[in-house]
Amino acid sequence: ADASPWQPVGLRGVAALRLAATSDSDGILLYAETSAGLWRNADRTGAGITAGNAWQRIDAGLPHSPLGAPDVAAWCTVPGHPFRLYALAGPQDARQLYRSDDGGASWQAVGPAPGQSQSPAMIVLPGPQGSEDTILIATPTRVQRSANGGETWAPGGEWPEVVEEFDDPVAVLLAGATAPNRLVALARSGHVWVS
Repeated sequence: ADASPWQPVGLRGVAALRLAATSDSDGILLYAETSAGLWRNADRTGAGITAGNAWQRIDAGLPHSPLGAPDVAAWCTVPGHPFRLYALAGPQDARQLYRSDDGGASWQAVGPAPGQSQSPAMIVLPGPQGSEDTILIATPTRVQRSANGGETWAPGGEWPEVVEEFDDPVAVLLAGATAPNRLVALARSGHVWVS
């Protein structure tokens, strides 16, 4: 918002594929995905994100491919919980849901999860008053929903249309904590669907 020019916060010259930002009283926490893995900007001050080598790799506890890169299909932060992350990781036909409560420093397997396509859309809504998080994952034919932090899953209705050329017909899922039953899906075909 000020007149100063943009400042690089870097990832050591690596291009970021996806970013997520969250904050608490200590400042801004920035997460990034690169082709080499997941990262967190660890230099948190009241002023926010600082430049330099303040990035830490946070995917050590997740499955990795035979070539050494993390085998992560999707990941997301949880609104209101800056250090809580979920990730779908592992081989495509045996993907697991993982959770971190410490900003990716450690991960625990929650259990098998739907969303076995290449890069499924996923969102997480925080559970009200300490209850379990609600997780929504787009599969090739429908959305899958867990209201208990990924322990069990229930299928939603089928997508209005499935375009054969897309393994993942839905690119983005959106929902708000104030209206968790309203779900918006952006299809790769360009259509927007609301439930």
